[in-house]
Amino acid sequence: MEGHTLTRLDDKLISLSFGHELVHLYEKHGLRYQLALVKDRAGNTLAINFRDSRISQLVSSAGYVVALSYDKAGRIVRIEQHDPETGLAMRKLAEYRYTDIPQLDGDAGDLLSATDENGQSWSYQYQHHLITRYTDRTGRGTTLEWDGSHAKARAIREYADDGSLDIRLAWDARIDLTYVTDAYGRTTEYYFDEKGYHYRTVFPDKSEEWLNYDANKRLIIHIHPDASQENYSYDDRGNLVLHERADGSEVRFAYDEQDNLVEIIDPMARNGCAPTTTRAS
Repeated sequence: MEGHTLTRLDDKLISLSFGHELVHLYEKHGLRYQLALVKDRAGNTLAINFRDSRISQLVSSAGYVVALSYDKAGRIVRIEQHDPETGLAMRKLAEYRYTDIPQLDGDAGDLLSATDENGQSWSYQYQHHLITRYTDRTGRGTTLEWDGSHAKARAIREYADDGSLDIRLAWDARIDLTYVTDAYGRTTEYYFDEKGYHYRTVFPDKSEEWLNYDANKRLIIHIHPDASQENYSYDDRGNLVLHERADGSEVRFAYDEQDNLVEIIDPMARNGCAPTTTRAS
């Protein structure tokens, strides 16, 4: 994978680097490697502790400790912030409730409600494990309709209890085309390439928007519905170095050897301001 580096540190540790942005550290447990640490370019870390092959605790370099509790089926039922010194619970962040699990058929059950730290809840209803209705923290309900009852069924309609926000979906699988029709009967078409990247939108008024990508799927041309165009250029390491705006102005970006952004040059600054050069300190 371009820009990714896999390194074996010893018999139990493997690191995966995503350029200079992020490092994942994996620790061997039995025959498997589990994610043990995430570190960003600024040095912030998140340690991940496991118990019985499940994440039991998240510890950040900022001093926060978050603990996860599970039911007998291995489903998360509670997330709490703990005191890093005493290990005692300080604050409940979230709580989850599920349907009971039948003994014989291997059913994993469904999420019935999710409650935040303020005691406000979302609730969910299902048929064949497909969400058919949910309510948000205000109690407002939304209904979903599906094109089948199987695991690969797709939602074809969503609407609020009062009839607002009515959205209908349809697909043409031959050309990866999705139709989205709003409550007024206006249809927008979304086209995707073979890798799932969105590249074309046709709006109800028949205006179009185009997104063109390079071989590495980086956006290089953006054509707006009014036919104006923006262009993007990158260096060999994938950093954006030039943004050509629709008005003809250009913004340039410079980076150090670790791909940190160190300079932005905007010769035609917005809002009538003088040309600007911004350098990172």
